[in-house]
Amino acid sequence: MTLDDGLIDLRVRALAVGADGRVRVGTVAGLSVIHGAQITNVTHDQGLVDDAINSVSEDPDGNVWIGTDTSGAVRIAAFGLVSYFQADGLRNDYVPSLIEDDAGRVIAVSGAFLTINEFEGRRFASTRFNVPHDVPDDGYFCVLRDRQGAWWLGTAMGLYRFPPVRRLADLARVSPDAHYARLSALPSDDLFPLFEDARGDIWLIAQLSDHVRLVRWRRATTDFQTYGASDGLGAITSRPAVARPAIVEAPAGQLFFGFPDGLFAYRDGRFEAIVDKGEPFAVGSLHIDRLGRLWIIGVDGSVRRIDDPTTRSLVNDSKVSPSLIGANRVRCVVEDASGRLYFGTTSGIIEVDPGTGDTRRYTTAEGLAKNEVWSALASHRGDIWFGTIAGVSRLDATRARPMPSAPRALIATVHVNGVARHVSELGDDEVSELTLGPSERGVAIEFFAITYAAGAHLRYQYRLEGAETDWSQPSTARVVNYSQLAPGRYRFQVRAVTSAGLAGVTPATLAFVVLRPVWQQSWFRASVLFGLTLVLFAGHRYRVARLLETERVRTRIASDLHDDIGSSLSQIAILSEVARTSAGNDARVAALLGRIATLSRESVDAMSDIVWAIDPHRDTPTHLAQRMRRLASDVLSACGIEVRFEMSDASQPRLGADVRREVFLIFKEALRNITRHAQATRVEIFLSIASHRLDLVVQDDGCGFDSARAPDGQGLRSMVRRAEGLGGTLAVISSHGAGARLALTVPL
Repeated sequence: MTLDDGLIDLRVRALAVGADGRVRVGTVAGLSVIHGAQITNVTHDQGLVDDAINSVSEDPDGNVWIGTDTSGAVRIAAFGLVSYFQADGLRNDYVPSLIEDDAGRVIAVSGAFLTINEFEGRRFASTRFNVPHDVPDDGYFCVLRDRQGAWWLGTAMGLYRFPPVRRLADLARVSPDAHYARLSALPSDDLFPLFEDARGDIWLIAQLSDHVRLVRWRRATTDFQTYGASDGLGAITSRPAVARPAIVEAPAGQLFFGFPDGLFAYRDGRFEAIVDKGEPFAVGSLHIDRLGRLWIIGVDGSVRRIDDPTTRSLVNDSKVSPSLIGANRVRCVVEDASGRLYFGTTSGIIEVDPGTGDTRRYTTAEGLAKNEVWSALASHRGDIWFGTIAGVSRLDATRARPMPSAPRALIATVHVNGVARHVSELGDDEVSELTLGPSERGVAIEFFAITYAAGAHLRYQYRLEGAETDWSQPSTARVVNYSQLAPGRYRFQVRAVTSAGLAGVTPATLAFVVLRPVWQQSWFRASVLFGLTLVLFAGHRYRVARLLETERVRTRIASDLHDDIGSSLSQIAILSEVARTSAGNDARVAALLGRIATLSRESVDAMSDIVWAIDPHRDTPTHLAQRMRRLASDVLSACGIEVRFEMSDASQPRLGADVRREVFLIFKEALRNITRHAQATRVEIFLSIASHRLDLVVQDDGCGFDSARAPDGQGLRSMVRRAEGLGGTLAVISSHGAGARLALTVPL
């Protein structure tokens, strides 16, 4: 290859063969691309910032990277936009509208100087409309070309119409064939032609001081008609220079008008407001797609659809809407030949496939002239043109789009409680296990991925194994924070997701462990458990020893009382009887000796009760029942009173000495009251001892008494006091002639 073959320079510094078979030759004078027998040269004139090339390489996404002498690295995108600025012939970089004429020429309308710019293949050529010099150049103006080839120019000093011209440059010389201003039919001279309908009528906006009016120029009569509230059209306050109204026509001839003040449909001379759930909504842009559906884009990025414009039934779209979440104001919508929609926003271009929801985003990083897009045009040759506030960009929508795979995510930094524990400027795909202390429970992980594909704006999914199992929803956030992590082992994973929804196969991973506090360590728990076991065992042994010791003391006391004091009292009683017999006829001495004998016998009986109460071998319900049964039989039978004693099966294995003694004394006092006062012939006794409760009922058929006026005797008070001392209750129910019923309940 030489200069004769088209090579740009013989001083070659770099060679690279791309995946498409093209050979790229880097020279000191630029880049030559060899494709078969054809050679294309790229120099400063084609946008190369430095002609002297040192290296050439192709990345996995098909982009070509060039290393230059003095301007660093340059990327030539495999698929992206080509932009044009004032240096490329534009009279003004701000392009609020784009037009295509019958010959397929693309015309960019400048935002100032009353100028339009025709694209001539590589550059734009500008032309200023031939209007009087008193029309200000710096004022906002609007241009419309109708289907007959006439040019309509709206200015602050009226509406001008220019005849069809063969060449665009002729507009600088020909005079307008009509000038509409200071007409009674027009509400204002500040006119903006916006849309030509199927009948050839021109729809305009007339700007007033505080609002705007919708106006139609009727081709059949060449007059103007203004619309307002009487025609069903609500008040319109937005200025066209700030928020350009959207007007589209459905295949059936129905017109739709979108304003920030609402959406209106026009047919047969009347406007009808279209509302969503009874409320109007602000419209940013409208579009009729190739299937005849009306797309309605709200100023808030919401997406609605009317699939059949004749019914005007709103449908909330689910495929396109997610792609516009978070997008700034949508100013324009256009569709390519494949049905893909392009939304021009104030933060770039969003391309969406309405069938699948696949999304690409284009910003200045992909070659867009400026991220704030005002206008869009789909040309007949398949290009999509975008007018921005600082230039025009062209996207070749006919080219096959590369489908880049998702790049591998990398972990950049790991912060623990705000302190960096891992930092990698180039990123790591795997970070070895970190050990965190018990108090280090706040973890922040920053990650990233690098893609070179045009429009492929990455999102990320992550999950923390050990705390969650599912991947998070894709998000553009590149940092995740975890707070108050429980002790345990964790494995963080993150992967990149392309705008087409492709996720990386191998995620980046970070393993870490949060140690348990000392009191949660297994050895500490085992030590505490062992210590508690020893304490409990020692306590149990101590309690058992004390119980055994108490039982031995009780046994010794009972034995001593029975053997010593009991036998002594019995001897006193016997000796008293002997002495009384020997006293002869001395009645006073005999009475005293008899009294001594009686007291001795009563003391023996009381001593017997005490011995029985403290004897640990008598701590069973059976012994209590036997003693109560024997007492009832001895006391009541001696008085000729019939006794019935019943006891349910006892489920309580043992009774405390206090319980046995107090219950028995209450029972004994009850029997004494019956024998003294009741005049009863029959007594029924019921004893029930369950696992948690003792119930005793003593009922007689005696004369009874008025329990409401019962004498407050010492015996009854003593019984109540004993019952309360056990935590129980004592109830006495009686009436004259109906006997008496005593009920004792004691918790065990």
